[in-house]
Amino acid sequence: MRRSPTRLAVHPLFLLERVWERSLCQPFVVVLQRLGVRPNAVTAAAFTIKISALPLMFGGRYSWAGAVWILGAVSDALDGTLARRLGAETRLGAFLDATGDRVAAAALVAAFSLGVGTVPAYQAGLALVTASLLLALTRAKAESLGVRSGVRALHRSGRSIWVSSALILGPSMAVAAGRPPAFALIVAFWILTAVTSVAIGLVVVRTVRELA
Repeated sequence: MRRSPTRLAVHPLFLLERVWERSLCQPFVVVLQRLGVRPNAVTAAAFTIKISALPLMFGGRYSWAGAVWILGAVSDALDGTLARRLGAETRLGAFLDATGDRVAAAALVAAFSLGVGTVPAYQAGLALVTASLLLALTRAKAESLGVRSGVRALHRSGRSIWVSSALILGPSMAVAAGRPPAFALIVAFWILTAVTSVAIGLVVVRTVRELA
């Protein structure tokens, strides 16, 4: 069966996520299952870990914030796998998972912008949050009309890898280039905004083609 060009283009971004879900996370899921931990509890724990990165982000300790964010993202990947293993997938769980991820990501960007307190930081943060919300809205509307967008380049795995890499590696690279640490994150946010904008356009084009 022929694959759509969109899926082929973004497929490499899912390699790490697939490996994690299908093999690497399984021992952790087994432990959680034996301890009687419920998927929603894992979701809440992952959200709490991500939120704990906000003070670090606000205080300019970007590498530590990135490390905490990675831990939260790894924990966040466990709840869905655990739910499938237990046969406990629910619409409420999916809602809490997606909403918590969006809220934590927006809060992280806000903490950065407020911590830096400059116009470029505010502009980059506002642009990224706005683009992310628009992408979520266009996807949700397309799916409500029975159209699968097929654009998954900005799934949480891709976003988490990009954000964590920028937080951990970006500041030192900026300093080496004679720039302040926040400069690297501003650039990373604008790049992610641009990619998000392209994804919005792809969702719109696919939806129009399907419904026309």
